[in-house]
Amino acid sequence: MKFRTIILSSLLILTLLPLGVIADTVEDFQTWAAVIATVSPAGKEAPYRVWLEAQGRYDDDSSHLNQSLLRAAAGYRIRPRTVLWAGYGHINNDPQGTDEDVTEHRYWQQLTWSKEAPLLGFSLSTRTRLEQRTVESFDDTGWRFRHLSKVTRPLAFDGRLYLSAWDEFFVNLNDTDWGADDGLDQNRLFAGVGVRLAPSARGEVGYLNQWITRSGQPDAVNHVLSVTLLLNF
Repeated sequence: MKFRTIILSSLLILTLLPLGVIADTVEDFQTWAAVIATVSPAGKEAPYRVWLEAQGRYDDDSSHLNQSLLRAAAGYRIRPRTVLWAGYGHINNDPQGTDEDVTEHRYWQQLTWSKEAPLLGFSLSTRTRLEQRTVESFDDTGWRFRHLSKVTRPLAFDGRLYLSAWDEFFVNLNDTDWGADDGLDQNRLFAGVGVRLAPSARGEVGYLNQWITRSGQPDAVNHVLSVTLLLNF
């Protein structure tokens, strides 16, 4: 009960924080598309897992490919619904108004957990991740902590459809020479609908609000159409 209270309180605070803090912001409409696959190469009963992910993110009213991400990781199930992961991400950024891409290399470790039985009809899962981020042409390594809490609930009129909502906050643990400032970095809040396409495939589409803190300039608030395909083999 105490754990659930902490999670729900954190979600409430982080959801309301942008509304009370942001007075002057820069806003944009974006579209993010992602495919995330978790694979059990030795069978569902074996503890080993593989994580494969690809994303494309379009900014400037969804007219410009701003960021592409590729991630891969190996995981080990330490309990029936708890998995430890370690992986690498290659992130290519194409900022507006510049002629050069910015390439980031990101090493990360994470713990994923899901509750065995629904609570009041809601299924709960969490993802806690630690990242070590380097940017080409710079020396510093940025350490970032992020935590995601997610709930889903089936819709009674159709067994394939379900509601999906999650919140993820990001905290930089140090300053870097490429622009990261220690402290709260951003928050992402998602609400949408999911559909079970097959026993091993689900799709989720909805609205994502991304709030990014920026030192010396207005914070950024992105209104995102988020489309995700989730595979589990």
